[in-house]
Amino acid sequence: MSDVVNVNKRPNRSYKLVGYDPKWVDKYNHIAAELKPLFGTNLVWMEHGGSTSVPGMIAKPQIDVYINVKDLDKVKSIYKQMEEKGFKCWGDYIQKDEPEEYFTRDEDGHRAFSIHVMQDGNFQLDDTIIFRDYLRASAAARDSYSNHKLKLMKEYTDQDYNAYGRGKIDFLEDLKVKAREWDKAGRPQTL
Repeated sequence: MSDVVNVNKRPNRSYKLVGYDPKWVDKYNHIAAELKPLFGTNLVWMEHGGSTSVPGMIAKPQIDVYINVKDLDKVKSIYKQMEEKGFKCWGDYIQKDEPEEYFTRDEDGHRAFSIHVMQDGNFQLDDTIIFRDYLRASAAARDSYSNHKLKLMKEYTDQDYNAYGRGKIDFLEDLKVKAREWDKAGRPQTL
């Protein structure tokens, strides 16, 4: 199965990449505390993912939150509360292999948070966390991915987010294969 984001259906936008900021951990902790009560007993777990969760990684300065829920259908019942907290509810906007509920919140005119909510058992959730942990454990993988991002930004400019996204697909899939192998090997510390 492919974990490819359908970038052809979303409007293009500008983006920026910045150096790692340790304040991103605090931003995640703050938003997690804000979100947990909304999901209540439907919540299985919540994690900080994406590039902002990897020390030393360059990233778009937006926090990705991954939420595992018991029943994805019940998430629609909290749309109103999410909107009251400033989130835009996109439904299954990203259109990966398995459905998810996707929310975003902008601050100061820029995307600050992307919330990915998936059903317990969705392989993409585990894959995302394995990939994050692999990048945290392997400076070489982290730096290689950072350099690839910078190369794409130089090639496509910071005004073509969709081309940037497409340019990461094959590179990311190769890194994810290595991350899965690392995980199956018992997550060895030396990489």
